[in-house]
Amino acid sequence: MPMRGASAPYAEPREGLESMRRKAKAADFPTSTRGQEETLYKKMQKIGRGKELNAVRTRRQALDDRMNYEMQSDQMMSQMRAARIPGLRGQGSRMMGAERAANQVLNV
Repeated sequence: MPMRGASAPYAEPREGLESMRRKAKAADFPTSTRGQEETLYKKMQKIGRGKELNAVRTRRQALDDRMNYEMQSDQMMSQMRAARIPGLRGQGSRMMGAERAANQVLNV
């Protein structure tokens, strides 16, 4: 049974530097061509542009969501003040507290 791991005897590598050089020159290893490098560069440029656009889109969406939330909360507050439905009295103070907390977190 052969010994493995740290207890195995040291064996010289089978292939030396010369045989590795011969294999590299014998087309065993693929080489990249100029067209492949240009294609990869273009793909990396597209990925970079996509990341920038995604960041802008995410920021714009966050601003839109915030504006929609503010408009909705203003509308609900005006409805609450106008209708004075007994069930909404506590809701208004909760909404105002939530707005204060959001403003503190978002530093707006």
